[in-house]
Amino acid sequence: MSLSPVIGTGTWQGIALYQNPALTNSVDDTWGPGATFNADGVVYLPHANMTMHGSGASNNYQCTKIVVNTFTTDGSVNLNFAQTNGCNTIGMKQWTDIPLHLAQ
Repeated sequence: MSLSPVIGTGTWQGIALYQNPALTNSVDDTWGPGATFNADGVVYLPHANMTMHGSGASNNYQCTKIVVNTFTTDGSVNLNFAQTNGCNTIGMKQWTDIPLHLAQ
């Protein structure tokens, strides 16, 4: 699966996949095995426990941000946090202070 964000201006700018934050039950996602998940933009699944058994990477613009409750992988994930140029291209706002990569 390949996802691209809304490019331009407006409320949905930079959003590739959105799950209503009011949904809290039956929202977990499991990808794979054998699945390939390439995404640019924000994948917003705020209450989901996301498990990836396949491979995941940034897509064409090399700008991926994942917002989930938990993220677990036993596959191959290639997400680079130095994605400034691609993020600027799609109009995604970047955090400019001290970088935060993973939080537990």
